[in-house]
Amino acid sequence: MMTDQTTALQALQEQFKDGLDRDGAVALAQRVADLEEGNSGYAGKIEELTRERDDAIARAEKAEADLKAKPKVAAPKAATPRARKFKAIADDKVLSGDKLRDEISDADEIEIAFLDRNGNEIPGSKPVEVSGDVWKSHLGGLMLSEPIDLIGPSDVGYSIHGYALLIDGEHVATHKRSEAFNVAPGSRMKIENDIIF
Repeated sequence: MMTDQTTALQALQEQFKDGLDRDGAVALAQRVADLEEGNSGYAGKIEELTRERDDAIARAEKAEADLKAKPKVAAPKAATPRARKFKAIADDKVLSGDKLRDEISDADEIEIAFLDRNGNEIPGSKPVEVSGDVWKSHLGGLMLSEPIDLIGPSDVGYSIHGYALLIDGEHVATHKRSEAFNVAPGSRMKIENDIIF
């Protein structure tokens, strides 16, 4: 007499026999070999990406160490004999983010000039020389983290409409303020958290 248990047992035995199919094992082994062969190409790519990552980390650590090794300075220089005129920077020449930080860390001289409404240096204003670890990341780019003490000229005041960043004498970035601020003759001001490139 055949019961449901016997039928279930026979069905399990049939499934077990099907699982022992030799052709199935060969097909499985071939599939595993194909997958291993396909993955072997990734090993070289992984090594290459790991080297690139390690190189980038080493460059960042070196740049950070170089910046920290320099003393922090944000001090006025002598006024330029003639106010400099700055042309607009072409879109393909604009430096920002990591590229700007790299240029700053490799620079011998970094200078910030004060701009008039036309984007030119303000006659009689004293540009500021900066060095050391004085830049920090900001939503707008890189922000000068050291305050600048500004003393107004003795004769005529002026309005600051923006800032120009010069690296080794070359104009590389401009920051235009949304509103100008006035520097009165003989006044003392502190510019802080305002210079962003």
